[in-house]
Amino acid sequence: MQKYDLRRPEPEGSGFEVRHWSPVNSPVLDDLRRVRYIIHRVDDVTEFVRLRERGDEQEAITAELRTQAEGTEAEIVNRSQELQAADAEMRKAGRCSRSRTWSPTCAWWRRSSPAARASA
Repeated sequence: MQKYDLRRPEPEGSGFEVRHWSPVNSPVLDDLRRVRYIIHRVDDVTEFVRLRERGDEQEAITAELRTQAEGTEAEIVNRSQELQAADAEMRKAGRCSRSRTWSPTCAWWRRSSPAARASA
């Protein structure tokens, strides 16, 4: 594949247009298998190259979005775990505040409660 820019005509704004070409050379042999001619053909593959470049850009964007989504998912999982732990602590605190007897599981709450600090 070759890149070869073409000059645009004045009515089309002049300047150059980027084009991509795919050359193919095919030998024409005689009866003794000697090369008599070479047929040279060039296909314009500019649109194919542009589509491939757009595809590469889209893949890069998709990869970036996938990375962001994975980060967001990890953050959601972490926050969910934190909320579950906080909820468990709140439930434990609720049970301990209603409890009138000492237990090892409620000792932390009594030490950290405002009433316990006030009476100390």
